[in-house]
Amino acid sequence: MQQNLFFLTATIILGLTPGNDVLYIASQSLNSFKHGVVATIGVGTGLAIYVIASVLGLSGILMHSPLLFNVIKIIGAFYLFYLAYQAWSYAKKQPNLHQVRVISVWKSYKNGVFTNILNPKVGIFF
Repeated sequence: MQQNLFFLTATIILGLTPGNDVLYIASQSLNSFKHGVVATIGVGTGLAIYVIASVLGLSGILMHSPLLFNVIKIIGAFYLFYLAYQAWSYAKKQPNLHQVRVISVWKSYKNGVFTNILNPKVGIFF
C-alpha cells in the first residue's frame, strides 16, 4: 500500500512539472498549430517506445546498469545542448521577431521523439 502511495505521489509530481517535452511542444506550437500537433505526436511516439521497452523488460536492464543509464542521460544532455545551440544561433542570425522560422513537419516529429526518448525524467518514470 505504501509503495502504491509513493508511486502515485511521484507520478503526480512528475506529471505536473513541465519539462523538455512541454517546452518543445510549446515552441513548435508557436510556429503553427500543425507543428504543435505533430510535435505532440512525436512525444507520444517516444512514450510508446518507452512503454514497449518497459513491457519487454528493458527498464530492468537500465535499473541494474547505472553505466548504461548514465550514457543515456549524457546523450540526452548533449541533445538538449544541440537544440539550445540551434535556437541560439538562429536568434543571432534572425533578429527580426516578426519572422517565423519554418521547419519541416517531419523535423518537428523527429525532434519530439528524440526529446522524449532522451529525457531522463521520462526514463526514471519507466
